[in-house]
Amino acid sequence: MIERDIEPSMVAKQIEGHASSLKNLRHSLTEMYRAIPKAELRNRKETAERVAINHSQTKNSLRDMLNISGTVLRNKLEEAQEAGVIGTHFEYGGGHRFFHDDVLKFMDWFGVPKFSDQFEPTVLAISTHKGGVAKSTVVATLASGLALDVRMRPRVLVVDLDPQGTVSSANIDTSQVDPNAIQLTALDLVLGDLERHHSSEKINRPDADYNIVMDDYLLDGITEDEAFVEIVKNTPMPTHLSNYDVLAGFPSDERLTDKYGVLSDEEQEQLLLRFSQKIIPILKEEYDIIIIDTPPQDSIYSWMAIDSADGLLVPTSASRYDISSTTNYLDSISKRLPYFPSGDGHFKFYRMILTNYNPANRIHEESRRHLLQVSKGLLMTKHMPHSPLFSLAAEANVTVHDFIQKDVLDRRLMSSKVFNDTMGQVNDWVSEIKDLIYTFCGKDTH
Repeated sequence: MIERDIEPSMVAKQIEGHASSLKNLRHSLTEMYRAIPKAELRNRKETAERVAINHSQTKNSLRDMLNISGTVLRNKLEEAQEAGVIGTHFEYGGGHRFFHDDVLKFMDWFGVPKFSDQFEPTVLAISTHKGGVAKSTVVATLASGLALDVRMRPRVLVVDLDPQGTVSSANIDTSQVDPNAIQLTALDLVLGDLERHHSSEKINRPDADYNIVMDDYLLDGITEDEAFVEIVKNTPMPTHLSNYDVLAGFPSDERLTDKYGVLSDEEQEQLLLRFSQKIIPILKEEYDIIIIDTPPQDSIYSWMAIDSADGLLVPTSASRYDISSTTNYLDSISKRLPYFPSGDGHFKFYRMILTNYNPANRIHEESRRHLLQVSKGLLMTKHMPHSPLFSLAAEANVTVHDFIQKDVLDRRLMSSKVFNDTMGQVNDWVSEIKDLIYTFCGKDTH
């Protein structure tokens, strides 16, 4: 999130023009946030407070994770508090609890090995050319599930390349976003070189934000390449979890498609390489696991993601038509990989994810068996279940990981069995993806 104060300078006229025309810029995230009704903002605040409690840890859970006695834990917690590493505990449910962020800091301070100590930064592309298969749900559920692993503590980033911006609008914590700051998107970074200009006459163009931010950084006397690194590092925006950010997309931003279609073959390749070899390496310095969400189409967006990825995850529903479409897509990708600008040497694994799966549904089970036969071992053994919990999460702008059983039982939204079965299957599915990362992306596997 770019939060630099723009000083009076040679770009003063640009800034003045930008302030007056900001409302008309179709990709202005600030305006999207300001448009959120106050009642919804209050609901989001209440939800955020409840979610923060849900993700907190008790002393007992910390003791079990660290395999130490209660006395040792108490002494260590007091040391960490006195050193200013963590805040004080809070009382809830008759016990002492610590917020997620404090738990992450305490585990670091205690010296527990984390993801970056053992594994290389990993890029996962979530791609399909078929809509309606819960792709964005897969992205958000996986990202939050990984970020909530307090033992491994990965720094997680979702890069939202889907012009629908579903993950961005649902997961960015607007309470932490400065409404007066310029908010850049993933596409601003991708198109930066192509759209770079200094003319104040072009202030009403949709690329104005990037240029204003770049010009401001250049006032510090650094080079444009150095400024670009800082811009990329500061563009991701926060979610409700301190180790999970989103590099936003914005609904209806089709600039990339428009630009790509008029470029030469060489320019198209350079655009792909800008993302995979310039932007992604900078992000890997800041994040351990980068998940790229793409639109449901075989397009420049998915090509950029795949050209950058260590692993590809392709969701499909339990429909015969979706399965046929998805297997054809995977087969096409595998044949084209060697011809991507980065080649196929960076690619480590790809898998198919069965979504909205209900084992009690005869058609679903027949489809699963068929997919198992035709997927040549690429189907994940754990599946994303069909459950009303996902609809509840979408309505509340959270993920299923943000609920605890009490949330749904108190409002009689579902039985404890449905909740526990759903979360058990989701956690098993996330664990299988973790195992893929641990198997293929360890520092000793290179």
